[in-house]
Amino acid sequence: MAKQKKISDRLLDEGDNFILLFPTETAEVEGHKVTTGRGFFFKVLSWDRFILEYDHLTALDAGSGADYDYLGETGVGSGNDVLRIKDDVWWFYHFGFAMSADPIRVYRRMAGRLALGGFEYHEADEPDPTAGDDYGYVLGAEVDDTYDPPAYTETVCWYTGKTDKPLWEWGFYNEHPTKQLTGKLILVGRQYKVIPITKPDIQRDIIAGRIPRTIISVGGLRVTRADAFIPDDWKNFNEHTVAFTELTGVEVI
Repeated sequence: MAKQKKISDRLLDEGDNFILLFPTETAEVEGHKVTTGRGFFFKVLSWDRFILEYDHLTALDAGSGADYDYLGETGVGSGNDVLRIKDDVWWFYHFGFAMSADPIRVYRRMAGRLALGGFEYHEADEPDPTAGDDYGYVLGAEVDDTYDPPAYTETVCWYTGKTDKPLWEWGFYNEHPTKQLTGKLILVGRQYKVIPITKPDIQRDIIAGRIPRTIISVGGLRVTRADAFIPDDWKNFNEHTVAFTELTGVEVI
């Protein structure tokens, strides 16, 4: 098996800049389609370790699944969301995830039936954990190190302005042919206190890569309700429309 790129390769330190990118539309320019997005610009002021061993999962019979719901303090879909951030729009969780039990699949989606990261699902063909759909999941056995999960499990949480609404929901499926199983969902990464980057000239330098930055893409390739998750304090404050060509420096037309 090839060595996996780890979430530790994606985590940030004090002084690091990042763009939280919401891909929103594809515009046609001179006969070519160019992807653009809404970018929000931040600098990490300080960080601390983030680790959660979530052990409130329900035991799953062989060949059965549990539908999407938030990770509650007293169980999945029960109690306060353990990933909630109550009042601070300048606070982030940044982590990867893994399942401790090899035969259990983890499905993740943004609440509100939005697209998953890396896939362009519509509601009708979004993976169904209860049916064990064979796409859009991370299997416990696929992860080399549950305490340094693969980079492709990268997840970010922030305060959306709605403390009673979860940002992420999770589903599970036990693919073992005979055994009832449960396990722990391991979330490992960092939590950041950030400050916004608001000067347009600095934002442009960050977009172009003249100032080092990390790009964190949120919500997959199709997000139709991004405003439901973007705090009002971010809008028109540290926001800048970002084009693919600006981020990569590659002209596509």
